[in-house]
Amino acid sequence: MDHHRRVRRDLTPIDVSAHDSYQVEIKALHRVPEGLPMGEEVTYVQDMFFFMPKSLGLHTEAYSKELFYRSVTSYIRVKTPQVLADEEVQSCRVDRILPGLHRAAQGHELPRSQEECIDEVRLFGTFVNDQLKLMSRLDDAKALKTSMEEVCQLVSAYRMVMDTITERLETDGSGWWGLRDAFRYVDEFLSNRVEDAVLEADHRDIDLSGFMKEEFSRRGRKGYLQVVHPVSGDVTDEKNRELFVFRMGRFKKYISELLYLEVKRVRHDTIITNITAAIGAAMAAFVTALADPNQRTSLSGRFFESIRDSFSLMVLVVAGIYVFKDRMKDWVKVYLLVYFRPWVPDYSYKIRSRKGATIGRCKEEVRFTNSGEVSDDIAMRRKDASGSEVILASDSFEDVLFYRRALKIRPLALEGLFRNTNSLKDITRVDFNPFLAKLSNSRHKEEFLAPDSSIKEVDLPKVYHVNLIIRHRIQSKETGALACCYSRVRIILDKDGIKRVEEVDLEPENRSGDFRVEAAAFGARNSA
Repeated sequence: MDHHRRVRRDLTPIDVSAHDSYQVEIKALHRVPEGLPMGEEVTYVQDMFFFMPKSLGLHTEAYSKELFYRSVTSYIRVKTPQVLADEEVQSCRVDRILPGLHRAAQGHELPRSQEECIDEVRLFGTFVNDQLKLMSRLDDAKALKTSMEEVCQLVSAYRMVMDTITERLETDGSGWWGLRDAFRYVDEFLSNRVEDAVLEADHRDIDLSGFMKEEFSRRGRKGYLQVVHPVSGDVTDEKNRELFVFRMGRFKKYISELLYLEVKRVRHDTIITNITAAIGAAMAAFVTALADPNQRTSLSGRFFESIRDSFSLMVLVVAGIYVFKDRMKDWVKVYLLVYFRPWVPDYSYKIRSRKGATIGRCKEEVRFTNSGEVSDDIAMRRKDASGSEVILASDSFEDVLFYRRALKIRPLALEGLFRNTNSLKDITRVDFNPFLAKLSNSRHKEEFLAPDSSIKEVDLPKVYHVNLIIRHRIQSKETGALACCYSRVRIILDKDGIKRVEEVDLEPENRSGDFRVEAAAFGARNSA
């Protein structure tokens, strides 16, 4: 029981936000629970319930599985490893994060593999970028300035290694151009990320501009692309700004893709469809073999001999047999599809590292239901405690799209990727463009009477609410249910796209679940 409580405390809530005007991004952090038996696999299940007003006109025919999966983009990556402890960051232990390159900068031999060196550089970039993100959560000015000093010291130490190794490569004529590019890409990217941190601090009335004085001159020396001219202070032309956005996007991808895992999807519903069609065709062929009047071996041969003199009866019987054969083939196919559907996901794929090691597997499935058929735990969390919504008990006024992602992870394989690696980030983006097709105009004018009897013309927004409830569970085959929590957001749509995403507070007792009560409901595939 103590172990279960510890895992539940470590469960991180789902983060849902608007990625852009049309996409909602759902981020989940899957941590490996502590204290599990050696080699045991852990399963992380995300059940997403999209409660959609019927006015959106989305149903099985209008919003097919194929369209849904085309609208969904998924990424699975390793959470940036904490390669340096806090005290090592403070003491600028760059030798711990760039071990091979740091030794080479001290006069030792370079590592044998250029790829190993490039991975060290990219890992440094991801780590510092993560530190800059963590800084944005600090409210205390003194703590923010201290953290900025630590990050800048790390970057300065990195640049000393970079300049020393680059000069050495140029001197001995080494062809390691990939390593030189890696140094430069990470350096230019982090230079702009430090500037972002300075600007964010400035918006909170914290002056960190002093950290940029040397940065501008270094950019000029290195020839890095800048939006603001380093001498005149003028904003450069649009072509230059386009190139800046493009380069920053490429740098970010180059650095972060080190942590992304490879996936290869396999579509199971197509396989099952083909199998059931083959079974139906085989049964139809069996009926044909039994009842074909032209086959001498037909078991019905004597029957056809008895009616062979009646042409009309012969045509009627033969036509009936062939119609029954074709209908039976389709009926068997549909029946088997319905029978096997609860046990077969729409897609599954293996999760592999860049070197081919299998980290785990993922299964996906999606289907429509209605608000009256969801399980009690979800229905309870759908209720609006604020009272701002009008929900009639007798009215099933919403369609519900149910989407499940189940990731089964091998902790030992995950922990072997990088030092201090014990978490995966599962990122899902849902494109809401198909939700907008039947929406009314986003604004209209209407007149109202003021208390002084004057008429006020008011511009009214027309919006639609999509409520998303996510049930996040951790479980394993041997240990059983480990943790469960719920998240809920309201996605506000209009004809032009996503206006905003609002977090809906759940009561404390509704944020987590009791597995001993809910386990039976989770085990039923159709309970959702």
